[in-house]
Amino acid sequence: MGVPKIVRGKVLERINEAGGGRLEENFDLIHYQSIIKEQWPLLKPVLAYGDSRVGKARGTSWLGEVNTVRNKVMHPSRSHNPTFEELNMLEKYDTWVRERIANSDTEVAEEIGD
Repeated sequence: MGVPKIVRGKVLERINEAGGGRLEENFDLIHYQSIIKEQWPLLKPVLAYGDSRVGKARGTSWLGEVNTVRNKVMHPSRSHNPTFEELNMLEKYDTWVRERIANSDTEVAEEIGD
């Protein structure tokens, strides 16, 4: 299975505590970082930020940065508005992810030699 055991456990625990729910609705954003690392050979060409030699930690660090801003904004006790730098970073990653997804079929085919 492509989802690390620890992530599966957290998702299933959340579903059990809520008395039900769909799997895909119970992942946290940061869980996707673990999934990408677990499936690195498959997902690196599309979701690794950096050059082709980037490793798992550095290539997925962008998700940690996005998650940090998300947590600050989404948890009311923190009442944090993103800074201009954080907004610029989020826009940069948003553009990058959209481009990667739009071009993923071609790039993945080239990476695996099709």
